[in-house]
Amino acid sequence: MLLDLLFPKYCIGCAKLGRILCDTCRKEIKPSVLDVCPYCYRNSPGGKTHERCQKRNGLDGAISIVRYNAIAKKIVKNIKYRLAYDTFNQIVELFPDHWWRTEIFQRLPREEVLIQPIPLHSARLKLRGFNQAEIVARHLSKETGISITDCLKRIKNTLPQAKIATRKEREGNIKGAFAVTNEDLIRGKTIILVDDIFTSASTAKEATTALKKRGAAKVFLYAFAHGS
Repeated sequence: MLLDLLFPKYCIGCAKLGRILCDTCRKEIKPSVLDVCPYCYRNSPGGKTHERCQKRNGLDGAISIVRYNAIAKKIVKNIKYRLAYDTFNQIVELFPDHWWRTEIFQRLPREEVLIQPIPLHSARLKLRGFNQAEIVARHLSKETGISITDCLKRIKNTLPQAKIATRKEREGNIKGAFAVTNEDLIRGKTIILVDDIFTSASTAKEATTALKKRGAAKVFLYAFAHGS
């Protein structure tokens, strides 16, 4: 209570005093209802990559939890640029249990699946103090019973993808950014890559290439939101 007096909470949606998300803005957070192929961005049940779009060492599918509407954009902006760890952690705790579960997880034996948050470069992690993808990953692990791994490392300190205009430039920026640190752990496994948001999914696709070249059987992207 004393902390609330010293550091009052404001709604990140409308700036109303009281809670990090007021009842009105909370109702604006909507679950994703349209899954798309991560390559052609056309409708695909369960977010699976269309057979015609499948690439060697490519993503096998991509799904998101919430719609990327005005509230979701404010949440992501708050996390990335205001270093609001507690805010994001509390917000994802508000999601109903069924929002976390998808068709992908229903058919996969737990011992054959691992959750891997998209890692930040050590320099950016030091600056921010936390990785927002890890927050989503922890909640996903809690709701699904799938273990989290740390077998991927970011070896290239790239520019923020959101600040790069074209898809081609994003692909060039992220190329060679990841390295696998434990090949034995991922060999033959399905990896669920977790990120806060994806637009072109260039980051996840590059991470997928690194994972599959080192033995991962399948790789899916699971994101907080799918931006456009």
